[in-house]
Amino acid sequence: MKTNDSYHVLAFYRFTPLDPTGLDSVHNILVAASQRLSIMGLVILAHEGINGTVAGKQADVQAFREVIESFPWATGTDFKLSPSDFQPFRLFKINIRPEIVTSKNPDLVVNGKHNHLTAEQWNTWISSENPPLLLDTRNDYESRIGTFKGAVTPQIKKFQEFALYLEKSGLPKDQPLLMFCTGGIRCEKAILEAERLGYNQTYQLEGGILKYLEEFPDGKFEGECFVFDNRVAVDANLMPSKTIRLCPLCGEPGVEAISCGYCGKAGTMCQNCLPKNACSKNCAYHLGVLRT
Repeated sequence: MKTNDSYHVLAFYRFTPLDPTGLDSVHNILVAASQRLSIMGLVILAHEGINGTVAGKQADVQAFREVIESFPWATGTDFKLSPSDFQPFRLFKINIRPEIVTSKNPDLVVNGKHNHLTAEQWNTWISSENPPLLLDTRNDYESRIGTFKGAVTPQIKKFQEFALYLEKSGLPKDQPLLMFCTGGIRCEKAILEAERLGYNQTYQLEGGILKYLEEFPDGKFEGECFVFDNRVAVDANLMPSKTIRLCPLCGEPGVEAISCGYCGKAGTMCQNCLPKNACSKNCAYHLGVLRT
């Protein structure tokens, strides 16, 4: 962490059965805590647990974490902390949903740790002379800006497509398969999908890419790691990206610098939208390259 004046970003999740009738109470307690502590971010609640990323000043984030830890069911919650020079969220929001990670498969029930590898174990294995098969469980726009060297990157748009991808992938089932994601939560369900399909030597990176970079900033991860807030991505030192921005037309990460063809302002676009050369949807509309 930098200084007490910087913002701290707290990502957390916990798979644990929650009484659906008590979710409103948890919702109200966390909303009250966010208002008292000037916390911004997104928290998702479901009958299967909690998932969230919030940000604020150091003392406020620590106090908000203590509120979460005060719930009896929160023991064992996975917390990850990273720095930011600015507040990466505009508001605080809690959503109550059917799942904290949307798989659309009610048979996937996460129950405790399951074939987790620590960052150190992961790094040792992938650095060996005969590294195992690595599988990125994230969306295509995430893996496009950074992933582990040699990893298979499914071209999926959302996690619900992962099971179908794996079913049709043809990846060998007779050798170890190591899966990873941003913070570890998607792999908790991805590994269950893999085992359902007959992959019996499956492992997941505990704490995800963020935990790996915390311990191995000069390791085997190449590029930057996409995050779901206004930092867009973090570099190997978990600092907000200085080059990657969200494309103003499609919302995916981009690095292509432009001078807007309509207003002349500098901007950043993704490779796919680059020919439209617009710094905003409004400018794209005036250029005739986007219809409303």
